[in-house]
Amino acid sequence: MRRLTLIVFAVAVGAASWVFAGCSSSSTTTTTGDAGADGVDAAGAGACSPACTGANVVCDPADNKCKPDGTTTAVGAKCTMSGADPVCGTHPKATCNDLPADGFPGGYCSFEPCTTAELCPVGATCAHLGGESPACWKNCTSAADCRAPDYECLAASPLITSGPSMKVCYLTVFACKTKADCPTSKPTCVFPDGGAVLGTCT
Repeated sequence: MRRLTLIVFAVAVGAASWVFAGCSSSSTTTTTGDAGADGVDAAGAGACSPACTGANVVCDPADNKCKPDGTTTAVGAKCTMSGADPVCGTHPKATCNDLPADGFPGGYCSFEPCTTAELCPVGATCAHLGGESPACWKNCTSAADCRAPDYECLAASPLITSGPSMKVCYLTVFACKTKADCPTSKPTCVFPDGGAVLGTCT
């Protein structure tokens, strides 16, 4: 009887340890959108000081800055239609660069305006591309991160305003008004017919 009691006790202790470990694991992987008092957000993604606060705001591990978490902006995704207007997420600054007005096939969800103080959501970088005011573009490391064949992973220096990446998903045909609009990866603004308002960076 004593041997049976020890086995039951061992099983009970093992179950208690498993439950405890499960709780511990769960508590470190649950995301609430806010950072803890130590500056690390609930997912353990980054270390921001002061700690991030507010709905859908987290600490970006890429640069340890508090930003929208990206779930309400969908930067880089196709725009969806709501009635006659294209939409991108629920954030007030989420916007759609569409095909008819802006020349983006399938539409391109962005977030604007952005500055060194008004940061892009996690996964995006602020840059003034195509001779336009700064907006948020999806971060990338290779072409596989972008929506081929209309978008490429572009080395956008020195057109970056703020953000953790020097590469973003952008149109394969890069429009320009002057050479200053072009990134160092495509340094020349070419006007094919000589009288066009917009040229192409090559």
